[in-house]
Amino acid sequence: AMSERNASPELNIYTAQTRAMLKQWVVAPAQMDNIVSAYRGCHAEETRYDASRTLAVIRYPVDERACSPWFFVREGDYWQLELTVMQQYIRFGRDNSWHFDWRVLSTHPYQFAFDDWGFDNRGYPQKMRWNMTVSSDLERKVWVDRLGKNSPAKAFGFEVGDQLLNWNGKALHHHEQVMQAMREAESGELVKVDIIRGGKVMQLEGNAPPK
Repeated sequence: AMSERNASPELNIYTAQTRAMLKQWVVAPAQMDNIVSAYRGCHAEETRYDASRTLAVIRYPVDERACSPWFFVREGDYWQLELTVMQQYIRFGRDNSWHFDWRVLSTHPYQFAFDDWGFDNRGYPQKMRWNMTVSSDLERKVWVDRLGKNSPAKAFGFEVGDQLLNWNGKALHHHEQVMQAMREAESGELVKVDIIRGGKVMQLEGNAPPK
């Protein structure tokens, strides 16, 4: 449709919400040409579906930063493009790299399609050894915010919500300390992390994943 410069909001490839949104937009032919040109250089991965097969995502390799994913909803017998999801959850940096709005990183309904990816604390997709995102607050508390499905961090024993106290004996007061410790840990290095889970202090121990 874009290659044909068809800006009609009434195309049946769109959900009802998308049609309503597009009626309020003016999309110039040059904008459509730019999008078509950009995505010609993208390499779509296999479509990913949720458990109910009513939501789907077409995404691109994490290194193709300008190729943001597409979100779909199954309505009856058809898959339709849901552009309002992009408007709600996707943001773009100055170099046109896409990222999730960090405020919805752990709550958006399409998380199933990104369980094997890591994200930094701004919502940018990353190739991460541990595939774990941590957060911190002004009270200097640090906790696990997100774990990738089947991630090395999950295998290590971390759970979402764990408050992190110490990493190999070093007190933790900011999420950047954890990110640095995860980066610097040597492959197979013995790591001990003191945490609070369910109000109880406990220690996780295991080997760092390969770099």
